[in-house]
Amino acid sequence: MTQTTFAKNIGKDGDNTAILGLSTFYYSSSSESGGVSTTSTNTIYDLKGGYVTSKGLFLGLLYTMRDDNLPGAVATGGTQLGASVGYYGSSGIHFVGHYITSAKLGGNPSAYEKGSGIQADFGYLSSVTSNFFIGVDLSYRSITYKDQGGVTLTNSYKRTELFPMLSLMFTLM
Repeated sequence: MTQTTFAKNIGKDGDNTAILGLSTFYYSSSSESGGVSTTSTNTIYDLKGGYVTSKGLFLGLLYTMRDDNLPGAVATGGTQLGASVGYYGSSGIHFVGHYITSAKLGGNPSAYEKGSGIQADFGYLSSVTSNFFIGVDLSYRSITYKDQGGVTLTNSYKRTELFPMLSLMFTLM
């Protein structure tokens, strides 16, 4: 089977199908000064699921988990939940917008909470088998948090990120 035949299982001119995917980002940095070395890491996992019509329209959900270990700080993490709408083409190109309805960043007692915002993913998926795809995404995320440690902030905290992700996608039907 050709690449195009495999790819027609998802997106425009393909079949109506449910999809489930995982996108991940990992960044590590270390530095040394005066014999003291420090390392920081950032890991983000996006779980994506939903339904793609034969015309490529995607409707679904996004759940994000993150872990940020920074020098001199307590290890922090976070979660996000949102609704998604987008397009998957049989060529492998896709773009998906997410509205983040609930987000938390950091650990207790000083976690940023009551976050909302947007995420946009643009990427490419290549078929490995008829129901398994692998590819890359470029993700833009901007979230505004209104509370910190249970207290309403006078000035909201906004975090904006742009990063690449490795993506795995499965068709379920």
